[in-house]
Amino acid sequence: MGAEEESQNDPQSSREGNSASFALENISAGETQVRYLRSYRVGAPELLFLHGYGSRLQSYLPLLEYLSDSYSVTAPLIFGVGYLEQQPHTYRAFAEILRNFIQATGLESYHLVGHSYGANVALLSARSSDRARSVALINPVVPGSIGLRGVSRGVRLLFKDALSGEGELQGILSNPEIGVAYARNFFAMPGTFARTTLSMGDFRFDGPELPCPGMLLYSEMDALFDPDGSCLKGLTASFRRLSIERVNGKSHNWVMYYPELAASKTLAFLNAQV
Repeated sequence: MGAEEESQNDPQSSREGNSASFALENISAGETQVRYLRSYRVGAPELLFLHGYGSRLQSYLPLLEYLSDSYSVTAPLIFGVGYLEQQPHTYRAFAEILRNFIQATGLESYHLVGHSYGANVALLSARSSDRARSVALINPVVPGSIGLRGVSRGVRLLFKDALSGEGELQGILSNPEIGVAYARNFFAMPGTFARTTLSMGDFRFDGPELPCPGMLLYSEMDALFDPDGSCLKGLTASFRRLSIERVNGKSHNWVMYYPELAASKTLAFLNAQV
């Protein structure tokens, strides 16, 4: 489902017995029109979720449903070709759109959760505002994963993934719509997609210490996250308290393929902060 199709239909619950419902809404964030999914639960704390680049937010709906059992969830659709009229291709440009979106929606205090590209933007967002009560980074993109070293590591992981029953290959075979969404994003605007991918190498994990607690949740077979010393050192220095957990046998997009597992680990961290 592309951005145009996604705008025509409100997302439906895919989990039996789920009491939450998501509405697809639209808001002016500065000069940018942003669509977003919203599920409100009376008295529940707010959770702001940022999806990965090139994927459709609909693929994250099972995860969002689990999270909405305990939180009021807001999830903007910004990281993908066709989601915005003027498509940025740098972390900081997306972070600026997110800043305007947060102001427009009136979110004053929230838990911030990001996956993949969205995790990197979540970290930038937390550094520019004191509204985040906690920050959960799931499989962020590490600059070292882009380039020759990253390609070499990715090839090794590709063979390991093919032998695994829980990796990216198995995930796409079980959920082909996720792979189709990535392909459609790429072929719709290959130049923009390529420029965004190349800009990922400019990100820095080190920065001013954040007062809120953080979590790094990454998977063993993620070709885009290489937990080298500089990355972990930078993240550790960025948070007053940082919990780190590795999920074995899973790939970069495991949160889409195993939403219940991803939700349980994310909620364990978030609920400890409430």
